[in-house]
Amino acid sequence: MKKRLLLTTSLICIGLSAQAQLRFGVMGGFQSSQLHASASGVRLSTSGLLGIHIGGVVEYAVNEKLYIQPGLMLSFKGGNYRDGFDAYKTSLTYLEVPVQAIYKHEIGSGKLVGGIGPYFGFLMGGTDDDEPIAVGKEVKGFDAGLKLSGGYELTEKKLLLNLFYNAGLANINPSSLIKLKNSTVGLSITYFFGGQ
Repeated sequence: MKKRLLLTTSLICIGLSAQAQLRFGVMGGFQSSQLHASASGVRLSTSGLLGIHIGGVVEYAVNEKLYIQPGLMLSFKGGNYRDGFDAYKTSLTYLEVPVQAIYKHEIGSGKLVGGIGPYFGFLMGGTDDDEPIAVGKEVKGFDAGLKLSGGYELTEKKLLLNLFYNAGLANINPSSLIKLKNSTVGLSITYFFGGQ
């Protein structure tokens, strides 16, 4: 009986400890995205397309300075381009899963924050000059790249202000003749529920 009670108490303590190391947040912000095309040594990029991203994150504290932060968000990407006098716009809607290693260093009443890690994107749909895009035929349904971020956390207000850059590494063009990649730069605001 004592062994069972000790085991149960230990499991509860471990569970509470694990919960104390986790916190959840909601994230949103603005971004500017581009599409980069390359073929036979020639590279072209669209001009920036303004969009938003919105979603949530989970933050796990490895120790006082190192954190693991996976997320799930809707991200609106694409690019603007011109062909002579005509202007075109490609809009792409992704469900993105970033996973970052976050380093925090206390400065003043808050923390300086830097992060790096991969992101994975799943194309939900899109338009090319207001015409629907056929996912998988015109644009691949999967994207992946590297996310870099830096910002400042207002500890008492549980707010994180973050600048980020997503460098697309995957070719999202189904054609093997032209490589097409995403890139995004933006500003995020995250509100956390819970301590730390």
